[in-house]
Amino acid sequence: MPTEQSPTIQRSQTLKIDLRNYWHCSGGRGLGPHLDAICIKNDLGLPFVPGKTVRGLLRHAVVYSLMLRGQPPNLTEWIFGTDGFVGGVARSDTKPGRIRVDGAIVTESLSNALQKMRDAEAKSAADERRAINDVTGPLTTELFRVLRMTAIDEGGVARNRTLRSIEVAIPQVLTSTISLTDAAEDSDAVRVWHVLSQAAPLIRGIGAFKARGLGRVSCTIDTTDNMAIAAGAGAINVKAA
Repeated sequence: MPTEQSPTIQRSQTLKIDLRNYWHCSGGRGLGPHLDAICIKNDLGLPFVPGKTVRGLLRHAVVYSLMLRGQPPNLTEWIFGTDGFVGGVARSDTKPGRIRVDGAIVTESLSNALQKMRDAEAKSAADERRAINDVTGPLTTELFRVLRMTAIDEGGVARNRTLRSIEVAIPQVLTSTISLTDAAEDSDAVRVWHVLSQAAPLIRGIGAFKARGLGRVSCTIDTTDNMAIAAGAGAINVKAA
């Protein structure tokens, strides 16, 4: 007699970050007199968002989402671990979270294409640096623009010594992999993915200068095919968005 197959437990999900306009994630570095702030890039010269930044945005979104839906706020600590910056909690008293968040990178197809181009040109370790600059450089340069801003006085005239130039990345789609840690049981997956999928759309901005209109985003975690999440929504008593 056939038996009903139990849903597959997914221990990782992909967060899709659709950047709608120019954005800037900086490591605090500039480029001499030319640029006051440059975007952080990986070894292929591609812009990315650090995993810690993505994790922080997700945590803030979960706090807001739980508040809106009247869900227990301790779910935030249960998923992300103890926030050591609140309440002066000693490191020895903190609790680990149940997820690991990777940095958000450009689509895998573009990264792989640039990697293959670099590998094809890098005949040896000695000319690998030249391959990065000469082959992938012209392509990755098209992913960036330069914005300039200055302070204006009461008369509408630019103030002296206030001109600032920053490098920004063009609109694009980034993806970040979210995985369950060893501390998480398979049974935790239903609740974790359901809470995160509801919170992700609340992320509206990424990077610096959000108050100036940069970094507008639309974030989603696609759980359409995740049977476990659909089946578990009622079990954890979370109302549909």
